[in-house]
Amino acid sequence: MGTELHETIPGCFAQHVQSMSDVDRLYEVYRQENKTVYCILSKETARNGYMLKPAVSWNRLKKGFTCPVCGGVQEMSVFDGSSSYRVNADAGFFRNENSKNHKCQFCGEPLWEMLNPNDLAPERNEWVRIGGYGYVHRRFPNQALVSCKSKEHTAKIEEVLNNPQGVFPARGAYDRYPLSSYIKKRIRRIDALIVDELHQYSGESAQGQSMAELAGIAGKVIGMTATLVNGYAKGIFYLLFRLKSHLMLLDGQEYRNSRSFCEQYGVMENVYEVDVAEYNAASKASKRKVRERCLPGISPIVYSRFLMENAVFLSLADMGKELPDYEEIPLPVQMPDQVREEYERLEKEFKRIIREFPQIGNRIMSAYLNLLSAYPDQPYGHEPVYNPLVKDKKDALIIPQDTGSPDKTQPKDDDVLELVDRKIASGERVIIYTAWTRLDTQSKLHKLLTERGIRTAVLDQKVPTTKREAWVDKRIQEDTKVLIVNPMLVETGLDLNAFTTLIFYNVAYNLYIFRQASRAAGGSTRRRRR
Repeated sequence: MGTELHETIPGCFAQHVQSMSDVDRLYEVYRQENKTVYCILSKETARNGYMLKPAVSWNRLKKGFTCPVCGGVQEMSVFDGSSSYRVNADAGFFRNENSKNHKCQFCGEPLWEMLNPNDLAPERNEWVRIGGYGYVHRRFPNQALVSCKSKEHTAKIEEVLNNPQGVFPARGAYDRYPLSSYIKKRIRRIDALIVDELHQYSGESAQGQSMAELAGIAGKVIGMTATLVNGYAKGIFYLLFRLKSHLMLLDGQEYRNSRSFCEQYGVMENVYEVDVAEYNAASKASKRKVRERCLPGISPIVYSRFLMENAVFLSLADMGKELPDYEEIPLPVQMPDQVREEYERLEKEFKRIIREFPQIGNRIMSAYLNLLSAYPDQPYGHEPVYNPLVKDKKDALIIPQDTGSPDKTQPKDDDVLELVDRKIASGERVIIYTAWTRLDTQSKLHKLLTERGIRTAVLDQKVPTTKREAWVDKRIQEDTKVLIVNPMLVETGLDLNAFTTLIFYNVAYNLYIFRQASRAAGGSTRRRRR
């Protein structure tokens, strides 16, 4: 980014900021020299501050987790398949911070506090942080074991179970003040803020709050994205509040009430159960709501009311640059008979359980979706699906059968290899996107391509964000022909124009990432799906 700024605006001063001292030095340059100063800040650097932990504590007499301010016992909603009711919140309710456990249900005070990485005393740390999983209470690690599916996380939770008074440092915790907050207090006012990939700040997240802090002190704000809305009304709710809060307030919206916005400008589905009275009975039929959710769809009024005077929509053609042709070609691949038969069997089993045991079905929907999405690509090595209501994992509900092996290629593998051969023969470079990180797709493709004499590289998350562009450039200089990567890693900040063919081996659910990755290279694009 710094190089592009110097090329576009000669004489400017641009610097990547990583710390408070970097901000101070940049501010001094701005004050003492007659130069336009650009502060380049990654979303991770802006948001990263001290880590939070649950501030609630277990009260043995009240048999619940209580607020540190008012002492109120926190509650959670439970749905048993037919009705919803409130019970005292369990330890799993505070596994990660979210809108439901962020503040006390009685006094409104925050239920999360700063985690001091230097204070390891068990008596002052009821909660143990498991990296990649969340928080586990020392008194109830067995509750976490029931819902944990990762072997790595299970092993760490068992350590807490076997040694409840042990010392468990929180990996990744640090004493740091968010740079966005520091810039707000130190500089107080900036001329302009340019936010790339604006859609990444659309959620109720720390990075969204950091962007809002900087936008609040900026005279002008330019947000850039190729995917402004993800199809849901809530997908633009927080962006509008962070960038055009006065319009939202004039419209009667509240920041903590996205549901009202979705009801007004989105599509809501309400599911009711009706108890029909018997014939000639004196009582009337009763109706109660059992489920509510937001469906895809957003009202065009959002454009006229909030975006018409505040947004500019451009296509690549409007930029006035000569671009190569772009084409998307879905390539169908048939599943082998054995794989298809097992896939259909698994699908029928899931549907039967969901139909006959709704209280179980609602809790295995994630396993249902993940298994059936991944099985055609990797028809082997999948874990059984257990009853989530039973702690003892002895009897599995569904056991996926292996209909393939790591050493045996699938039709999709063969088609990918054939396509790569053709593209390399014509002098092109190829990117293969693999979205499912828990599968062995990357290692398998790397092995198959290497065995064919094709120089192949795998870009993984071990390469820091700031070094990925240099890493890719080095691979190109080494005459790498194929790059295998998760599309999340190239969503922003990478120039992949050297790769003229993109193959989506599989596609995840995040359409933001999918669309951004599909435009990462300027050449002709090929997309592959099941």
